[in-house]
Amino acid sequence: MTQISLNGKWKIRWSTGQRGGTPYVIKHLDDHDHMNEVLGVKRQLPGSYNGRGWLDATVPGDVHLDLMKQGLLDNPYVGINIFKARWVEECIWHYRRTFDAPEEAVNGKAFLTFNALDLTAIIYLNGEEIGRHNNSFHACVLDVTGKLKLSGNELLVRIESGLFNVCDRPIREIFTATASMDLLLHKRLWLRKPQYQAEWDWSPRLLNVGINGDVFLSFDKSIVIEQATVRQMVSDDLSSARIEGRLIPAGYNCKNGHYRMVIEVGGLKEEKLFSEISEDGFCASIILKDPLLWYPVGYGEQNLYQVTLSLFDNERLVYKFESFTGLRKVKVIQTKHPEKGHYFIININRLPVFLKGANFVPNDIITASISNDRYDKLTDMALEANFNILRVWGGGMYESDYFYELCDRKGILVWQEFISACGALPIENEEFLNSLIQEATYNIRRLSSHPSLIVWCGNNEISPYSSPLYMEIYPRLVLKEDPEKYYQPASPYTSNDLENAPKDNSTWDWAGDQHPWSVGFLNKDHRDYRSMECRFPNEGGILGPVSLPTMLSCIDGTGYNYIDSMSWEVHDNMEHFWKDGTSPDEDTAFWLSLRPTDITLPEYVYGGGFVQGEGLSDYIDNFRRRAFDSSAAIFWMFNDCWPCTRSWTIVDYYLNRTPSFYHVKRAFQPLRLVLTQETPDSDVQIYGINGSMEIFDGSMRFGLFNCDGLLLMDESIPVKLPANKSTVTAAIPSALTINNAIPFAILYSNDGREISRNRLLTLRYFEYPLTKPDFQMTQQENSVTFLSNNYVMGVCLDLNGDQPLENNMFDLYPHIPYYLNINNIPVINNTVNDLLIKYNKLI
Repeated sequence: MTQISLNGKWKIRWSTGQRGGTPYVIKHLDDHDHMNEVLGVKRQLPGSYNGRGWLDATVPGDVHLDLMKQGLLDNPYVGINIFKARWVEECIWHYRRTFDAPEEAVNGKAFLTFNALDLTAIIYLNGEEIGRHNNSFHACVLDVTGKLKLSGNELLVRIESGLFNVCDRPIREIFTATASMDLLLHKRLWLRKPQYQAEWDWSPRLLNVGINGDVFLSFDKSIVIEQATVRQMVSDDLSSARIEGRLIPAGYNCKNGHYRMVIEVGGLKEEKLFSEISEDGFCASIILKDPLLWYPVGYGEQNLYQVTLSLFDNERLVYKFESFTGLRKVKVIQTKHPEKGHYFIININRLPVFLKGANFVPNDIITASISNDRYDKLTDMALEANFNILRVWGGGMYESDYFYELCDRKGILVWQEFISACGALPIENEEFLNSLIQEATYNIRRLSSHPSLIVWCGNNEISPYSSPLYMEIYPRLVLKEDPEKYYQPASPYTSNDLENAPKDNSTWDWAGDQHPWSVGFLNKDHRDYRSMECRFPNEGGILGPVSLPTMLSCIDGTGYNYIDSMSWEVHDNMEHFWKDGTSPDEDTAFWLSLRPTDITLPEYVYGGGFVQGEGLSDYIDNFRRRAFDSSAAIFWMFNDCWPCTRSWTIVDYYLNRTPSFYHVKRAFQPLRLVLTQETPDSDVQIYGINGSMEIFDGSMRFGLFNCDGLLLMDESIPVKLPANKSTVTAAIPSALTINNAIPFAILYSNDGREISRNRLLTLRYFEYPLTKPDFQMTQQENSVTFLSNNYVMGVCLDLNGDQPLENNMFDLYPHIPYYLNINNIPVINNTVNDLLIKYNKLI
């Protein structure tokens, strides 16, 4: 089988439907029926084209990008230009190119593949319509056998964003949790494209349009392979593994013959003969004894096996596919909990894994702009923040092969959702349902080889009981195509089959997974996280500012009016406009007694970032200390799709670390101390969390100090923290925790190196009697020592976030040295002490 790439230079032409390309390229079969164009009736094209008005285009790509290159569209990421780009999604576009075909393609079996079309497309070859496609999430594969000529093949694609196709679809009767007026225009629930492009609280509306995947011609004299898949199954005792390869032919109308499929793994080889071809294609498997297992980061090595699949027609090599896979056993434990409900623990190779991470969304509003380099940097930053999982959220997209390959190599687990979020899908429409089934089948097969992918989930925040799609169709497809993966109908989800679980199809904190959003919208008091009991928190978060450079890129002007500019509001989060009290303005007002308009822009980036970071720390610390009554701390969200002024993220669009990044990095570090006080009259419990696979031997210093710098209690004890557990290591008597005393704890290795420090703040920050910072910095060879005479909250070294630091936004405890690995004495950007003293906000 041979492939010819049709990527590269194409031409595009715009049309409003009346002006532009249509008069030049469409000829109706019945010239008297002017409604053919509107009704989508099959038509033929003239043999030649008027070349006037065609623009240069690149495939794979997007119309927006091509127009930007030619100066016809202002950069939509800047200012309010996103509105200037709206006309693009409201036009019909034509892509055109010519190509020559070799004799083998002309005379043999030939298929034309578009890996991604966004969205509604009609494809023509040499004036003849050869197919239609209306789903950006799976490849369009068209049989062009007998339709090619040796030279001058004319390929034309009429494509639009989907708006025209769904304009007469009903929408008011379909449930959506995000039903606002714009839904009546874009009707996103009918559009099989990334849902966030139709606008979300963190994303503007920019409906992509274009050929945004590879285009190629595949041909052979006997058979063409459309898709190759690899899947694996490890035995319960981990002593053996079965790797299976499948080769799925295009069209299923191939000639029967003498086919031989060979699978090679780890120096072993198996083959299988076929005289007939089923619609499931060719399948061969191999058994490995005592395999090297794959583990998530922090739990073991990421061992990968190369898998080679070869297909022969008699002795002629037809097709060869090479991939990598990892072998691991995934099991979700939902046994009864001794106190209430059921556990929800994900075991990898019989080890319980505490999942640390965030929700991952497409990293650009124009998906054709998503690059391998951005994937690489984002996954590196996830590791920098001590993640071991990313939840690929159901309102985004199935990410590229490269993303999952990176997660395989780096040990980052993936919770993968089918693309459906916050709204019912109209599966009563048979054509729409069939498209969903094709989409799911294609992507399950595409991603089945990846050991990083451990969960298939039906949707985000849609009751699965409302649709057989989630309770019947998707689980059957997963069982058939990728049976070793765990499937869950929705997130959040509690099975009503579990003992004592609610029988009204609602979710429950004590079984399944949860989205704890009782904090973050109207409730700004993230101390409420500390008492939450959730078995598997999978989404929840706090809004805050992005990095200073990214914020400056979004706004018009500076000074005290920045928050009132239209540019600011276009790039702001929708929560600012949603309800009275949901704005992120209220976060700083609650915790610092300061609003963004009270202070300078850099001060807001600092103060708002500190508040967001503290909230995320409370979220993470609470669930980590409860391991494995809780078995995850997954927050909303990791990354942005475009430049925001305020977002949920710790990495912004320009891949800068937001001010909250380092709070999360500390909270997710393998060894972590967490202090908690259940009631004002109870003792302060100090938890030692060991997320590593080795026992930790060291010491812990703990006690209390006040803001003036007096150490009210100061003790040290040896500690031994068992591997992969959370353990109570000490307690501070409640009688001592009065008069604004702040409990603290510091973990040291046996050689005296500080591993982790934490403190418990029970008051709002402006309620503490903070004093002017009084500390010294001393330079050593490769480090700086900080020594303070009083308590200093939130020492900020950097608001740009473009370079990795060992730490940032950290506290200094009185008379206890803190060592930072840095080559030069840093410039201190700000502290909470300085900010509150400057504006006289201390009580």
